[in-house]
Amino acid sequence: MEENYLISDEVKAATTNCQKSFSCLSAIRKASGMCKVVFCVNCKMLGILCESEKECTYKYDSEDRTYCICPTRKEIYMKYKV
Repeated sequence: MEENYLISDEVKAATTNCQKSFSCLSAIRKASGMCKVVFCVNCKMLGILCESEKECTYKYDSEDRTYCICPTRKEIYMKYKV
């Protein structure tokens, strides 16, 4: 069974616009449609591939790439490399 991701309270508090109720932290996160990180830019923003077309306030497109600036998703990537 998968473990839940542990994220600091400060990072969760900084994620003020989460529309997904932090579903990325749960053991069922794969079913929640968490975007896959392809690359990281200066440890500030993530280049992602996202299967979901769902709107997200932390996801944006620029030219031919999609980026994520979600504090929680960034900490998951930095701590767990996923």
